[in-house]
Order: sequence, then structure tokens, then C-alpha cells
Amino acid sequence: STVVGTDTVFWWEHADTAINEPTPSPAGSIDSCQISGLSKDSIYYFVIKACDDMGFCSGFSNVAYSGLPGDLNLNGDVDLQDILIILKYLFKGDVKPTVLASADVNGDCLVNIVDVVYLVNYVLKGGAAPQIGCA
Repeated sequence: STVVGTDTVFWWEHADTAINEPTPSPAGSIDSCQISGLSKDSIYYFVIKACDDMGFCSGFSNVAYSGLPGDLNLNGDVDLQDILIILKYLFKGDVKPTVLASADVNGDCLVNIVDVVYLVNYVLKGGAAPQIGCA
């Protein structure tokens, strides 16, 4: 479904449901799940909500996404528009990028001027490709 804003409840209520999820392991165990059939030209967002046998449910997990690092306007390209978005966010207090981790292009878990320089080097000078961030 289409992402609108940063309202996780809206995303949850309008999301496609994953199918064939594995049976949860006992409490305290680590679980994982692989989602297949995704298009490489699309951006996907993932949120997990866990419920126990009694029907008690957790809040939403952190929102994870699969997309193009550095693509702040989510148009499928990393270009000058993305540099302008991060500059406006950092120096004008503009709206933060929908997926803040996509602005952490050097992967140091921060979004700052270093990421701007990294993007400029990539877009204008053929520098290293943006990394998946954790900000």
C-alpha cells in the first residue's frame, strides 16, 4: 500500500500482510523471517506487532525499510534533489525525510553535514555509493 506521512497506525491498518510467517520460537529466542517476491524497484516498509497466546499485543516495532539509501524523496534515484532535502532538514529545520535512516548515507547512525558531503561526493564526483544507515 502507499505510505502517507509517518503515522505507523495508518501504515498498519492499510498494510499488506506477510504470508507464511514462521511459528514463533519460545520466549527469549531470536526469530527471523524472509520475505520473498519483492520488486527491486520498489520501497518496502516493515513493522512488527507481536501477540501472545492470551491475545495481549505489543506496540509497533521500529519501522524498518528496504529501499535505496540516499533516496530521500523516494523517487528511485539519488540526485541533487536528495542533497537539497538533507540540507533543508539540517539547516532550515524542514520536515525530516520520511525514512531518516536513508539520510544516514555514511552509516554512522547520525544525520549531519558529513552525510551531505558524502552525498555530494557520490552524486557529483562518483564517490562511494550511499550505505544503509541506522539513524
